[in-house]
Amino acid sequence: MMRCIRHITMAAAVLAVAATMAACGGPKTIPDRQLRQIFKDLFIANAYVQSERLPDPSRDSLDIYRPVLGRHGYTMADFEYTLANFSKRKSMKMSTVVDEAIRELEMEESVLRYQGSILDTIDARAQRLFGHEVLRDRSFEARRIADTSALNVTFPVQPGIYEVSFFYRLDSLDRNRGLKTTYEFLDRDGSVTATNNSWMSARRRTRVDVKLTPAPGDSLLLIRFGNYPQDLTPPNLEIDSVNIIYKPTIEAALDSLDRLMLGYGTILDEWHR
Repeated sequence: MMRCIRHITMAAAVLAVAATMAACGGPKTIPDRQLRQIFKDLFIANAYVQSERLPDPSRDSLDIYRPVLGRHGYTMADFEYTLANFSKRKSMKMSTVVDEAIRELEMEESVLRYQGSILDTIDARAQRLFGHEVLRDRSFEARRIADTSALNVTFPVQPGIYEVSFFYRLDSLDRNRGLKTTYEFLDRDGSVTATNNSWMSARRRTRVDVKLTPAPGDSLLLIRFGNYPQDLTPPNLEIDSVNIIYKPTIEAALDSLDRLMLGYGTILDEWHR
């Protein structure tokens, strides 16, 4: 938003507003403080038009200025009259009012960004607080064909996010091609509802990080490391540092946090009685 605002010069704003003005009698002067707030709202309106690629506000097809002035209790004629009288004043220049409006907008944006970062931090911490480890530092190794039957992990799922991370090393001696790790969600009937893959490359130890979200009705997550075909040749695959972390949805985490805080409040009330 601020990028758009910085590109709107005072002259452009005044010309754009003047192009949509309608003449009426009895204009009044807008005080500097309210004029500064009006400019802030006009800049935001211009930024919105530019970001949404709406028609040019200087055309009759879109009059965004009149409602802004009306919201502050003024008319187009009042605004035009105030701008015209600024040239006669020595106490303050129009550029000063515009610069102050832009500076206030930048300060407000900074505050909003900070508040947004606080909310993001609360969300992330709540998810971590009410999450748990499904699997930690698990390792697999396949040197024989029989070993590939153990390259699977299956566990029940619930609504939320599953963060899967591990390292693998596929040796060049492994002649099987098109190997991949497959992540499959299954419903209560055992039917596959969704499949994701992460393909494997040979000769170097590689880290994999995947985030998986079950759909409503999913009950199991099946992970197949390597996903070897039935007609496989002797494998040479190492899987290590397998970690699976569950995090609830932000809504569920915040709801749990609310219940936790309310519980503490009830305990404190009991202590003070």
